[in-house]
Amino acid sequence: MLLEVTTLNMLLRSDARRARDDLLDIALSLPFQGEVNTGFGVLAKVYLDALTHLNNQQRVRDPNAEGVREAKAMALEICEETFPGVKSPRMEVERGFRFWDVVSLETDTSRDGAFFRYLTRKSQALTAMRQLHSEQAVLPELIDQFEAAEAWLGPMRP
Repeated sequence: MLLEVTTLNMLLRSDARRARDDLLDIALSLPFQGEVNTGFGVLAKVYLDALTHLNNQQRVRDPNAEGVREAKAMALEICEETFPGVKSPRMEVERGFRFWDVVSLETDTSRDGAFFRYLTRKSQALTAMRQLHSEQAVLPELIDQFEAAEAWLGPMRP
């Protein structure tokens, strides 16, 4: 996954040629393009399902609403109890949300030179999709999916 994110980062920052004929070759050559481990997906589903259940069968829309912090803590405890064989389920859930945010890293080439910083909690993947759409490289429906994922996941983060 890190290699895939790095490749995306290079393309977005113009460290690589954008107008390419070999994007499919690049995608197929990435080592994680094949089968993936579904372990995190199961862990994330348990956390999100538990949080929704504990939040009166509603997804969290306001992370500061009454009882949401407690529900998130309890959902993480449920993950700990459900997966005793996992070293630290709580940290894995948090890492999954951080991974979504990792693509929020953007290079700032201001007067201080290049350094990485978090611009916002918004996903850089969404920004990437908007850029690709402006270049007519992706369909608007795909951007809508990224926006929906960000809107849905944002308040649910632990």
